[in-house]
Formats: sequence, structure tokens, C-alpha cells
Amino acid sequence: MTPRALQKLIHVGCRELGIDADTRRDLQVALTGKSSLSEMTEPELRAMLDGLRARGFSPSAGNRPGQRPASEVPAIRFLHVMWRLLAEAGAVRESGRRGLNAFIRSRFGKSWGAETIDVDALNLRRWPSFNPNILARIPDGTPVPVLRQGRFDGRQWLQVAYAGQEGWIVAAYTVALLPA
Repeated sequence: MTPRALQKLIHVGCRELGIDADTRRDLQVALTGKSSLSEMTEPELRAMLDGLRARGFSPSAGNRPGQRPASEVPAIRFLHVMWRLLAEAGAVRESGRRGLNAFIRSRFGKSWGAETIDVDALNLRRWPSFNPNILARIPDGTPVPVLRQGRFDGRQWLQVAYAGQEGWIVAAYTVALLPA
């Protein structure tokens, strides 16, 4: 792991443990004698990380709280990785899912024949509202034909057909599936 990655992991650990910047600096001085992460060597960064582990931090490769799970569809994960790399290179205006979805809509919006879900599962709703009117849960990667689109309560919704039912899904949680 690079020193920069260790620094990021230390910041994540402090955030998860509720350690503020001043307390973190005090801990750094106590463990390594240095108050700045950027001045630490790799072994010192690892000692700091061990100190956070001793206080209950458990780094994992899982999702952060509130973060959507990665798609089970390899092609969608690949698109998100490529989009992130473009964002890191400064080649896109908006990073993340929102930026990727906006890009796809701006380029292909008129030629969409279907949509595919890019979250773990999406609620198919009787009408375009977040009230409890769920008909079914559409699994990640399931192509669904779009019957019509509309904007309700400030959100873009899509009326789709799934499992013999017609209902509504939030457009922001989908990615275009281009016609073959």
C-alpha cells in the first residue's frame, strides 16, 4: 500500500471512530513523534494504522455507509472504473454515478430502447412517488423496456414493464442499455 493510500485509510479510520483532527494529531505524536501524516515514513503510517485498529477500527473493502453496492454486471463496473479514471485525469465535468449517468443521457437519451438497473435492486412502484406503493424489486442488471418518461416531484421517472407488471422507477438509478 502506498503512503498516500495509508494516509487516506488513516483518515477513514479517524472518521469512523469519531476522532477529530486535533485528537488525531495528538495520537500521531504519541505513536510516532510526528504531528503531520505527510512527514511520516511508511512504517510510521502503519504504526498509526495499528493504533487505530487497537481503538476498534476495522478496515474493510466493503462499501461505506450509505454507498450503493457495486454492480454485479462486470461491464457496468468497468464503465464506472473508466469514468473514475477519466475524472481523476480531469477529462469529465462531474465524477461518480451522477456524472456518468448524465453523460450517457446527454449522448444517447434519444436512442434509448431500454434501461438497465445499476444498483443492487430497484423498487418498481405503482405510481411515481416514494410512498409505500412497491410492486416488485428489480434485480441489478435487469433490462427493462421503457414505456414512457415523466418528471414528478422534481425527479425524472420512467414507466417500465417488469415481470408482467407496469410500474415506475427513478431514472437516476438506471443506466442506458443501447439498442444492438
